[in-house]
Amino acid sequence: MAEALESQMKDKIQIKKYGNRRLYDMVHKCYITLDELKSLIQEGHEVEVVDSKTGDDLTQSVLIQLILEDQKENSKRLFSSEILHQILQSQDQSIAEFFQDYLPNILKSYINWQEEAQNQFMHWAKLGWSANPYTRDFLMPGLNLWNSPGRPQQERPAPESINPSEETVSEIEALKQKIEALENRLNKSQKRR
Repeated sequence: MAEALESQMKDKIQIKKYGNRRLYDMVHKCYITLDELKSLIQEGHEVEVVDSKTGDDLTQSVLIQLILEDQKENSKRLFSSEILHQILQSQDQSIAEFFQDYLPNILKSYINWQEEAQNQFMHWAKLGWSANPYTRDFLMPGLNLWNSPGRPQQERPAPESINPSEETVSEIEALKQKIEALENRLNKSQKRR
C-alpha cells in the first residue's frame, strides 16, 4: 500500500520563488499562486521550490507556509496551541526525530488504512449493501474515505451507480430468508420456555 501512495506521486515540478514572493512553475512556464501550488500538491505532484537568485531549496519553508495559510482558513486545526507550545519549548533532538522519522510513517499507515477501508466499503456496496443512516452519517464522514490525504480528490460514487449482479442479489435474498427462518425458530424456542 505504501508503494501505491508513492506511485501516485507524479513528476517533480520545480518552482522558482522570486524576491517579490512570486512563484514560477518551470514545467508549465507560468506564474502560480500559493493556492495553485497547493492544488498541484493535492493532485499528487511533488514540488521543489528554489530561490531564483541563490538556488537554495525553499521547499520546506513554502510547504510550512501553505500549512499555516490553510490553518487560518480551516476551523479544524492541524496542531493545537498546546502541541505548538511543546514543540517550541522542546530543545532536544527527539522532537525533530519524531517529525522526520515517525510522523511520516504514521501518516502513511493512516492513509493505507483509509485506502483499505474504502476498498472494503466498495466491496460491500458491490454486494448490495447500502449504508444505514448510522454508517452513512456517522462513520463514513469520519473516515473521509473518498478524499484521503495524499490522494487526488475524487467524487464519492452514487449508491445507485453500483449494480450488484443478479447472482449476488439472489444470494442476498437467500441469506435474508435463512435469517428470517432462524429468527422464527429462535422466537418459537423462546416461547416454549
